[in-house]
Amino acid sequence: MAIEGFHNISLTVSDAGTSAKWYEEMLGLTVEFDSERTPEFSEAVTGVAGAKLRVVHMSGHGLHFELMQYVEGSGSKNASSPNNIGSAQVGFKTSDGPGLYAD
Repeated sequence: MAIEGFHNISLTVSDAGTSAKWYEEMLGLTVEFDSERTPEFSEAVTGVAGAKLRVVHMSGHGLHFELMQYVEGSGSKNASSPNNIGSAQVGFKTSDGPGLYAD
């Protein structure tokens, strides 16, 4: 079996609504749908006992982007230094890197 392409990128956030607004305003992504998942579904897909998810699906620039908020069963916030194991990066193409960074 070969990988045919990427389906999505998913980030865990503390507040899906606030995060979605930022991705809309700053990066031009569009909310496709926003829903809470049942504890049974949330536990099954994450393997986290007691989890209940809110998932915001967004799209834009050819990307399917998910913001996942643990409404129940949330873990601790990790330090966000790029040298921490498990850190992630999302890259964007732009004609004005300094302007995007300033925004």
